[in-house]
Amino acid sequence: MRNKVTNFVLKILQKKQNSLYRTNEGGRIIRSLRIRKFKKRGKGLLTATKIVAIWYLLILTGSYMTNDTGAYFNDVKVINNSFQAGKWDDTVPPDNDEWDKSSLSFDGTKAWAGECNVFTTIKNTGNSANMISTWRFYLYKVTGGEKPTSGHVATGVVPKLKSGEVGQISATVKENGIYRFAVRRPLGHPGKNSPDENGYSYIWSENLINVVSCTKTEPNVSEEKSEHHPESTTPTGNEGQSENSEESTPTQKEDSPTLNEVTKD
Repeated sequence: MRNKVTNFVLKILQKKQNSLYRTNEGGRIIRSLRIRKFKKRGKGLLTATKIVAIWYLLILTGSYMTNDTGAYFNDVKVINNSFQAGKWDDTVPPDNDEWDKSSLSFDGTKAWAGECNVFTTIKNTGNSANMISTWRFYLYKVTGGEKPTSGHVATGVVPKLKSGEVGQISATVKENGIYRFAVRRPLGHPGKNSPDENGYSYIWSENLINVVSCTKTEPNVSEEKSEHHPESTTPTGNEGQSENSEESTPTQKEDSPTLNEVTKD
């Protein structure tokens, strides 16, 4: 019995000694078989990932080298060509001579001046709902009466007016003097009193516009006496009546009314 106990104790001491011998530190052995197993698996997965990445990189490189994608980035082509830059159309549309039943009149209108600008009102007494005909106005410089001294000094188009509507036309002058507006009817208008060589007839404003403040220079006293015009800048319609309709008039420009064409609408 004593021998069995002794042998059992010796075996325990032998195991303890062997354990101390394996660790070389006098401690217990830590089993790491499972850790080593997963460590080997991680290394294998990392290696496989690297191989797959290299494989895809080779595929992409080969695809880039064999298709046309490289041409879009590397090829340079020089194209010699020209293009026309945009240009504004400055052409003025032609006048519309088709009569739309409109009829303009200076009756009961007024006229006035402001420095180098002259103004007058005009009324559409016709039956057109929407005015489409071209009524062109002309501005003339006249003498003490109503005769134009030369061709027109300004021209423009009367704005579109509805039936019964009163509009305004204006022009710019370069010097002091007395001015008068005339309006040309469209060719289709039935009024044909004293037509010009192109078949146009005209209506004249009875209001004479006296411009006195267009220039800074003071007017000559002798000129004031010779003109005999009133100082008001908004003359009435009774001013400047015709002295003699058969008197000779200066040469007019093309499409401009002559003195014999003075009439009411």
